[in-house]
Amino acid sequence: AVMVFHDVTQTRAMSQRLSYLAHHDYLTDLPNRLLLNDRLAQAMAAAHRQQQQLAVLFVDVDRFKHINDSLSHVIGDQLLLSVAGRLVASVRNSDTVSRQGGDEFVILLSPIAQAEDAALSANKILTALAMPHHVKEHDLQITVSMGIGIYPEDGTDAETLVKNADIAMLNAKDNGRNNYQFFKPDMNEHALERQSLESGLRHALDRREFMLHYQPKMNLQTEAITGAEALIRWRQPGRGLVLPEKFIPVAERCGYIVPIGQWVLREACRQTQSWLDADLAPLPVAINI
Repeated sequence: AVMVFHDVTQTRAMSQRLSYLAHHDYLTDLPNRLLLNDRLAQAMAAAHRQQQQLAVLFVDVDRFKHINDSLSHVIGDQLLLSVAGRLVASVRNSDTVSRQGGDEFVILLSPIAQAEDAALSANKILTALAMPHHVKEHDLQITVSMGIGIYPEDGTDAETLVKNADIAMLNAKDNGRNNYQFFKPDMNEHALERQSLESGLRHALDRREFMLHYQPKMNLQTEAITGAEALIRWRQPGRGLVLPEKFIPVAERCGYIVPIGQWVLREACRQTQSWLDADLAPLPVAINI
């Protein structure tokens, strides 16, 4: 008989390491989406048994893309590490701070006695993150937008609760950033509207759906037209004329505003030149950038 001995210690250590890496974020070492969903499911089951509430906070760093683009991804990563550290320090040991990816974090507050507890935590986080972040030679000041979902009224499964907290976060951005919003059912309607606008904006330039209207500027004494202001409009199929207050904030958030701005400049110049070609008097045209 031949006996084979095999040291399983190393294999077990490797297996545990791989499992850890699969459940944690590579940059911040925080729990990732996979581990959060697992903890959230367990926390919901416990809250259900004990007739308690819990809260999910969806946290997004405002204008993070600007920091990444202007200062480099290395600075951006260091800033995210600083944000992660402050988030962990702002909540209890029993709570979970996770990174969803990019500049998005999700926090599980479990349990909470009442919804106001989540608001207290949100205010604490806003204050903690507002202090300057010392990153290499930079002192960076940032704000965050937060959405809050409460179990069980805003969702009885992990996916729904996180999705609704995300929708509330987008609402916080629409309300000027640097604040938190509790999820409300009518936000779903706004989210669908926003999604529809975002989807349409992606192709609007290629499909030539934008147009400029020119509002004349008049000298009230002589009643002569002294200039014009170019105003963008979007003729979206199936929706009709969409005004800028509807789609400009969405375009800004998605990064479409730059190509749209370039189109406005070119189109206003083209129109002004065509007026000159038609022997009309030179007319200054104002453009909002």
